[in-house]
Amino acid sequence: MVVSSGQDGKWVAAGASDFINFNDREVGARYLDAFDSIRTSGLIRRGEGNLYVLSGSGFKVARELRVESRGRIWTVPIPPNPLFTGRALALARIEQLLSSIGTAALVGLGGVGKTQTAARYAHLRRDHYDAVLWATAASREALVSDFVAIAARLGVPQMGAAETVAAVERWLETHENWLLVLDNADDLGRLGNFIPSGGLGHVLLTTQAQATGTGAPAIEVTDMEAGEGGFFVVRRAKLVSQQTAAHEVPTSLREAAEAISTELGGLLLALDQAGAFVEESACGLSAYLDLYRERRAKLLERRGSSTSSHPDSVAATFALAFEKIEQASPAASDVLRLCAFLSPDVIPEEIFTVGCMGLGANLESVAGDTFQFNDAVVRLLSYSLVRRDPSSKMLIIHRLVQAVLQDSMGPDERRQWADRAVRAVSATFPKSDFGSRVACERLIRHAELCGTLVKEYGLESPESARLLNEAGAYLIERARFKEAKEPCGDAQQHSVQEAFLPAVLRREGGEGVSRQRKSGLRSVSTLGAVLKQAAERVCVRLQAALVQRHQVPK
Repeated sequence: MVVSSGQDGKWVAAGASDFINFNDREVGARYLDAFDSIRTSGLIRRGEGNLYVLSGSGFKVARELRVESRGRIWTVPIPPNPLFTGRALALARIEQLLSSIGTAALVGLGGVGKTQTAARYAHLRRDHYDAVLWATAASREALVSDFVAIAARLGVPQMGAAETVAAVERWLETHENWLLVLDNADDLGRLGNFIPSGGLGHVLLTTQAQATGTGAPAIEVTDMEAGEGGFFVVRRAKLVSQQTAAHEVPTSLREAAEAISTELGGLLLALDQAGAFVEESACGLSAYLDLYRERRAKLLERRGSSTSSHPDSVAATFALAFEKIEQASPAASDVLRLCAFLSPDVIPEEIFTVGCMGLGANLESVAGDTFQFNDAVVRLLSYSLVRRDPSSKMLIIHRLVQAVLQDSMGPDERRQWADRAVRAVSATFPKSDFGSRVACERLIRHAELCGTLVKEYGLESPESARLLNEAGAYLIERARFKEAKEPCGDAQQHSVQEAFLPAVLRREGGEGVSRQRKSGLRSVSTLGAVLKQAAERVCVRLQAALVQRHQVPK
């Protein structure tokens, strides 16, 4: 029964039949038996229409039950998730903020697990609230629809949509001990009429916007660590039982699952898709990882047949955010595209403010204009497509955001943006000398990645040759010979040591560099095996000289 005050001041019992699924015969039978017992006991009497009015004794019993039974008003659409993993710190922080100031916001990239974390908190604290209410805030229409549904559960009189929303807000302002969850509140400006001004209950938001204003302190929901994400994958793929503890997972399964978690950047939605695919196809974890590396775009588009509160795939989730960014700010959209071809974890802001002249009108608008650059970053932060470290002036982008962006481009567009990345890094990378070491170190990862792009896309240009020469010179001066020979490292599975040969030969004073400079600094990837061997000999001699120089005499 839902007990509420009717328009005539009488207490009315709205039948639970409004919310019962009578296709479930067992549930329907239990409801009818319970209703007959209440009716024959004299606690209610028939009123007008299909309503039943509480008798005096019925009102007393109902009030006592209402006080004793917490969480009876429950509109959370997400059932308990037996696979929920981790998030202990985020849950504790929610509890702390709601207890102290009454409001909090879970922020993070789409698919990172904000909604599941909010639902987990609601289920854990259900017995501590008289009402736990849930509304989707993805659009104003969705908010109004859910508030109308909440009004029915609260017993608020049904009028026009605006009046009903206002009535729910008044209910929240005059009652206490409730929790209101506003999910997918990416546009915080639309929440004004839906959050009560009083402090009698708690409000929890989930949003992609990293700046939540003065209303709700932000709690960042981050990617899962490899161990935590791997444990989720093996459970989601049903390779172990739900009761299996993390330390009980066989080593071979754990290592394969952790490799998947690392490859997918720990994004919960991607891990859920991976586990679902392994379960449905019975392909095994190692085979999935191999297949992902071959058919990444297809797997990121595939959500799986068994979905929960997030029906969209990783690719669809990000594509929607990309579309909104493109509509709001073409400059921000191009900043994001350029980020897709840079090293994801440490992107110096000077690549955009210094290196983007001549790379198209959108990127030129942010080059040298701090206000325009910040405006573009604000747009990206509003969907958590990047994160920003103000102390180091670095941007961070999730590797799956990069993957989906690259996969959405055709071959010509990918080559164009790879070339722009090389040109931007080249324009930013300083001449290698003692005074430029800090600047070079900030950019060296990107120079190394550009070595891969030069080789993969055949980007022969003066800018690419200059970048690879200066990067090679810096690495050799720092005695980082292996990086100079293989700038992409073993993880990239590419060897572009040819890219750095001119710098090696320049240190030797060889004529090869002079000839190359005279011919327009053609791509170093065309040098032959003879020059490779010469460069390797130089590296050996330099390394031996350094060892001898620093030897301590006996």
